Amino acid sequence: MGECGSFADIWCSSYREAALNGQPSAAQIEILKSVSPIQYLKNLQAPTLISQGQADSLFPLVESYRSAAAIKSANPKLPLAMIWHAGGHDGGVDESKFLNQNYLKWFNRHLLGEKLEIPTFQYTNINGSISLQDSTVIPKVFGGEVLPIDGVKQVAPLATPVTALSYPIGGVPTAISALPGIGAASSIAGRVLSNLSGFSPAFLPGQSAFLESAPLEKPLTIIGPSKVKVRITSTSGDATLFFSLVVKSASGAINQPNGIVSPVKLRNIPKSGADVEIELPAVILNAAIGDQLAVGISSTDQGYDLPKDSRFYSISALSGIEYQTVPAKAENTSGSSIIWPAATLLTLILALLFVRIRRPKRDLVAIESDSLVEVVKLGKVYKDGYRAVDDLSFKVERGQVVGLLGPNGAGKTTTLRMLMGLIFPGRENLNLYWKSIGRTGENHLEEVVAITKLGTALDKKVRSYSQGMRQRLAIAQAMMGMPDLLVLDEPTNGLDPQQIAEMRQVLRNYASTGRTVIISSHLLAEVQQTCTDVVLMHRGKLIAFGPMKKILKSGKKSQSLEEFFLDLIGDDLVIGKDGK
Repeated sequence: MGECGSFADIWCSSYREAALNGQPSAAQIEILKSVSPIQYLKNLQAPTLISQGQADSLFPLVESYRSAAAIKSANPKLPLAMIWHAGGHDGGVDESKFLNQNYLKWFNRHLLGEKLEIPTFQYTNINGSISLQDSTVIPKVFGGEVLPIDGVKQVAPLATPVTALSYPIGGVPTAISALPGIGAASSIAGRVLSNLSGFSPAFLPGQSAFLESAPLEKPLTIIGPSKVKVRITSTSGDATLFFSLVVKSASGAINQPNGIVSPVKLRNIPKSGADVEIELPAVILNAAIGDQLAVGISSTDQGYDLPKDSRFYSISALSGIEYQTVPAKAENTSGSSIIWPAATLLTLILALLFVRIRRPKRDLVAIESDSLVEVVKLGKVYKDGYRAVDDLSFKVERGQVVGLLGPNGAGKTTTLRMLMGLIFPGRENLNLYWKSIGRTGENHLEEVVAITKLGTALDKKVRSYSQGMRQRLAIAQAMMGMPDLLVLDEPTNGLDPQQIAEMRQVLRNYASTGRTVIISSHLLAEVQQTCTDVVLMHRGKLIAFGPMKKILKSGKKSQSLEEFFLDLIGDDLVIGKDGK
C-alpha cells in the first residue's frame, strides 16, 4: 500500500514535505483550502444539521462552531441545527442510537414534511448524576433554541492578573493534555489523578501557570469558545504555549474538558511583550459555587512539536475571561455508554502508580468533639473522575432533627452511604433483620411497631406490601433498638399525606428524647416543617448549614425554604437519573 496507504500521491507528498519541513508550504496550504468546508458552506441551500463530538482533540468543537457561523452569515434564513454529542475521535461516550434517531427526525421533517419538533441546539453533559448500580456517569442531553454562536456573552474578572512559567531544554518532561485517539480517556485519568493528589499531568509544576478568577458566587455552565487578552514576554524572543479554560475546585482539583488546548506560537516578541487575544477551546464546562474559572497555560504538550532551547515566560492578563452561556433544558437521558480506548488502562495505571509513589502521606489528626455526628472534609470521587461530594463538613448535635437538603444528584445519598458504610438496606422480617446485623439485647419491637403503625401488616409477607408499607418497614428497621442516631434517606417517599404528617411527628418525638435524626430529602416544604436544622448541598458541596430559623431569616422577608433554595442556586439543578 505504500507509506501513505490509500491516499492520493498529491496528499502523500504534501504530508511528507510538511512533516520534514516542520510546516506546510504556501502551495500545500492552497491544496488544503481547495477541499475545505470554507469553499462550500456559503453556498449551502439545503436545511443543515451539524453534528460534532466533544471528545475530539483532532477536530475540536470550534470547527462546527465556525461552520455554523459561516452558514448563518451567508444564509440567515436557512434551517440550521447543531448537536454536540459526547463522542469523537478520542472515544468518549457512544451516542450512536441518540444520533441516529435525531438524523432520522431531521430527514423526516425536511424530506417527508413531517411536523416534528427539533431543538435548534442539543448537547450532552457528562458531568451529571451517578448511577448507584455501577457508579458510572449518566449522560444528560440538553436542548434549546439558541445556537452556541448566539450565546450570551459574559466576563469573569481575573483575580490573578500576572503569572510566570518556564520551559525546560527539549521540553522534557512533557505535559500530557490529550492525544488524538485517547484524548478523552487521558483527560478523565488526569482528572482522577488531580482529584486524588492535586497533581495534573496536563499542568506540570514550573511549566504551567494559571490566571484565576475569584471563587464563583453562583454556578454556571459555559458552552462554546472563550477568549482572553494577555501580554506575553519571553527570554528567547519567541513562544510556544498551550492555553485552555479550566475549573479549579477549592480542593485544588483541575477540570480540563476533554484535554483540549489552544496552541499559540509567537515569533519576534519585543522585550516589552506581545499583546495577543487568545481564543480558548470551545467546550462544555460546569462550574459550581466556590470554584474558580482559570486560564490554564502550559509550556509543553505531548501532542505538539516543541522548541529545543530553554526559556522563561511571563503572562499578564489584559482582560477578564470572556465566556458564553446558552439557555437549554434537560431532555431524556441519551442511553449512552462510556467507551474508553485500550490505552486508557495504561494511563490509569500510571496515574495510580504516581499517586502511590509521589502523593505525600497525610497525618491523621484526632478530632475532639461532643457532637454526635461530625463530618470533616468528606469527599467522594467516582472512578470516571466525577466528584459527587466535595470537601463537605458539618456537625450534628444531640436533640436535633437535621435535614440533608438538595436536588437529585446533589450528593445527599452518597453522603449518607459513606456516613453509614451501607450499600443496600435489609427488606426482611424485623426479627431476622435484628439478628442479621449482629445486635443483641432489647430490640424495642413493640415500640417500633407502635411508632410506625405497621399493625397487622407485620404478619403479612413483605412482597404483598404497598410502596408506602415497604417504606414504613424500612423505617421500622432503622428504629429497632431505639438508637441514639437515626439516619433516614427520603423517609417520606411513598407515603400519603396523612402518613407524612404522622412521620413528621414521629421524628420530632424521637429527637425530643435526646436522640438525633438525620434525613435527606428533596421535599423542601416537608423539610421546613420537620427539621430544626438544615444542611444544604449543591453539586457535592456545602452551600448553607445551620438552624432552620436562622437560615430562613438570612433570606428575603417571609421567605420559605423553597424560595431560599431557589434564590441560592437559581436554575442550576443537578439532573438525576430519573430526569427530575
